[in-house]
Amino acid sequence: MLQRIKPFLTIALLAVICREASAFSLIGAFQPWQVQRIGHNVPGDIGGVMNLGEEYRWNNPFIYYALDRNFLDYFGSRGEEEIDKAIKTLNDLPKMSSLDPNSYPLKTQRSNYRAQALNLLDLKSIALSTLLEEIGLTSPSRYVFCLRSRFIGPGGPTPTNYFVIKRNFDPITFEPTSYINGDLWTYVTITDGDIESDVINRRVDPLAYGAPVADSSGNGGFTFFQTGDFFTGLTRDDVGGLRYIYSPLNKNVENPIPNAFGSTFGGGPILSGGGQANGSPWEPFFISTNGIGTTVGGAAGSPWAPVAISTNNATGTPPAGGGVTPAGTNNFISTALRGGPDKLNFVKAQYDSLLGQFLTQVLDTFTDTIITNGAGFSQTLQRIISVPDILFTADDISGPDTTIVLPTLARTANWVNNAVINNRNLANESGPGTIAPTVTITFNNVGLANFNFWPPSLDEPGAGLANFAWGSFDGTTNEPIVYPAGISIQDLERRALGGR
Repeated sequence: MLQRIKPFLTIALLAVICREASAFSLIGAFQPWQVQRIGHNVPGDIGGVMNLGEEYRWNNPFIYYALDRNFLDYFGSRGEEEIDKAIKTLNDLPKMSSLDPNSYPLKTQRSNYRAQALNLLDLKSIALSTLLEEIGLTSPSRYVFCLRSRFIGPGGPTPTNYFVIKRNFDPITFEPTSYINGDLWTYVTITDGDIESDVINRRVDPLAYGAPVADSSGNGGFTFFQTGDFFTGLTRDDVGGLRYIYSPLNKNVENPIPNAFGSTFGGGPILSGGGQANGSPWEPFFISTNGIGTTVGGAAGSPWAPVAISTNNATGTPPAGGGVTPAGTNNFISTALRGGPDKLNFVKAQYDSLLGQFLTQVLDTFTDTIITNGAGFSQTLQRIISVPDILFTADDISGPDTTIVLPTLARTANWVNNAVINNRNLANESGPGTIAPTVTITFNNVGLANFNFWPPSLDEPGAGLANFAWGSFDGTTNEPIVYPAGISIQDLERRALGGR
């Protein structure tokens, strides 16, 4: 029987210094008790808040992302740069084993008042927040206090009773905490509607300002990241949560990422591949089938053709039509105790929207470390990738009868629940688990819209601007960039002023 180990990271001496400074919340597959009646699994949620030890994570170090034609048509090259900047923020993080949360600021939220007046929503900030959700973090201010259950007392429809729990954890002590980035939180009431009840969380100090980047993910929390706001970088809460999830000391029983296989092709070693410092994903990759370097692919060994699959262990003979594949799929250890990958590396790939795949397939090679018989063991795994792990796109997601607030984006999730193999098969538990590709982040490209309501007016002169428009801005005096590509800040200002 595999035994799951959840060590408390050996940094307890720092607890006295940072005990109530920061906190994080985790996201994963919905648990059975997480229903809309008690404020969970509401429209727009892609996962539920997790308890400590139930975290979900990517367990491969290289994550390939791409932007499709719909995104580029709407946001253009300038929008592409903003996504790359958000990705760079994550790529610039050090290894989790050497990361010090105290070297990151408590507050990184800022405001650009010109962008605020024009209802511009910062593309990079929202992308960064959504990426944090897609790698395991969710809104701490939504879940610092949340409902666990609701029941009606005996003797009629009243009184209604609630159990309130915390799902916000200190990254140093791992204890539930009421602090978020140094600010003390409480809950001020519990609302009870016809189909949903919610805990309303608030800062004890109403003048405290600033939120973790993860707080703006999904349906968000109570810190109210608004149009005109932007993040200058990750906060201490954000990096503290990532360190917990992805630390090599955080060990769970896991399987490798789907489509991974052992590194031996027909008995020969891999000579080069993507995902390495010197292995550009756009280079042809070479595989030795019998001790010589043989270029594999389709006709004439083209690296842009599909790689064929062979499971001939004995000879490594390429199948008809060219190409080779792993010498079987059982030549590596699959289900095993694994620590976090220590660092995630996001790699950009060129995507063909018409074909729905990369322009060039990627051979990703990475080291997989497992713990067996109390000792670490490393094996080399690979996967051939033709579709992105994370895809950025754009579409009109407004719907014909949407609410008064236009949705900003939609996203998908692919949670793999490993509760059973971690001996956590209780009815009300989900996780720990892993995150598998492909996930899609879709930005609303409905475009600029007028907003009419009655009273006072249903004509164009009486219309106001819709809730938001996409933009890019910072704390300088530079003019904000407005999307879709081709719309200028002057165009938006004329609309805001009624054409004047």
